[in-house]
Amino acid sequence: MKKFKSRLSIVLMFLLLFLNVNSFSARWIELNAIGYTQPQSEIPRSRTGGIIFNLNDSIYYGGGFFDATPGVIPKNDFHRFDISNNQWSDAEIIPFDIVSYNAPSQTFTLNGKGYYCDDQSHTCEFDPILSSWLQRADYPGSARSGFVCFGINNKGYITIGKDSLNNYINTCYEFDPSLNSWTQKANFPANGREGSFVLGFPTGGLVVAGSSNSPFQAFYDCWFYEEASNSWLQKAPLIDTLNGINFGFTLSTMAYCIGDSSVWEFDLVNNLWSPKSNFPQSTNSFYFSGIIAGGNGYAINGEYIYKYDPIQDNWSEITSLKFINGWKSLKIGNAAYFMGIS
Repeated sequence: MKKFKSRLSIVLMFLLLFLNVNSFSARWIELNAIGYTQPQSEIPRSRTGGIIFNLNDSIYYGGGFFDATPGVIPKNDFHRFDISNNQWSDAEIIPFDIVSYNAPSQTFTLNGKGYYCDDQSHTCEFDPILSSWLQRADYPGSARSGFVCFGINNKGYITIGKDSLNNYINTCYEFDPSLNSWTQKANFPANGREGSFVLGFPTGGLVVAGSSNSPFQAFYDCWFYEEASNSWLQKAPLIDTLNGINFGFTLSTMAYCIGDSSVWEFDLVNNLWSPKSNFPQSTNSFYFSGIIAGGNGYAINGEYIYKYDPIQDNWSEITSLKFINGWKSLKIGNAAYFMGIS
């Protein structure tokens, strides 16, 4: 990694939460950090839009950008964290710029490899065995932004978003990595939109809410893409029309969506939204993200960490972390990993 004269460094940290699923006890352990020396000209900006994969029990993270005036400063470094020996190593530099705030929603994993789709129609594949990036077939149709991706049964999907002329796109495409090809699937059947929230289930993906501009219009309808039938099934609309969704997570056939302090549970089998205990913080201000570990949901924003017990319908504060910005999260087994920039 390139060295800089300035010794002020950005430190990318992981905290590992060990969970005892019988006693629900938890403890935090600080793991090794990524050392990154930041040029003086970039201080004090925090990285945004980094991509993250969980591949073969190793964590890969990098990319994203620093906000600048004017424009942004892309970062192309990429790193591997081996959880078996608590060691970081450099992975292959990302050969393209990632400058999308929505980048984490534009990724999926298939067959032990990570995939990222950008707003220029490109599809890039990361192979952790070779530690290399490979450009794969571009996704068809117009390049788009504000889209969502999800993976089902070793196939990747892209849908919704808008093109460079701000025309909304409802096409849906399926990526088959074995053929390196995209196939058009059933179109998203509702109004064109961007900024939707997507929840992945074993049998499909649930696209929740979203919005469009010129003039602004908010949507609260929910649509489930069912892979087996290649069809979109309309589900019960989001009841909370005031707060939207800032983060969420899925537990089996149940999804939990949090907007502001309101929490709604969606039962995929019974197609039913139900209110749950309020979230302790206003997510519009603190930008939490959700993850599942040990049968519980966790919310983290780098300053506060809360655990949600779906059986007791109860939120409890685990601990405080007052050093992380631009964090990401993922789950491996019964452990949750949270990463950010200090």
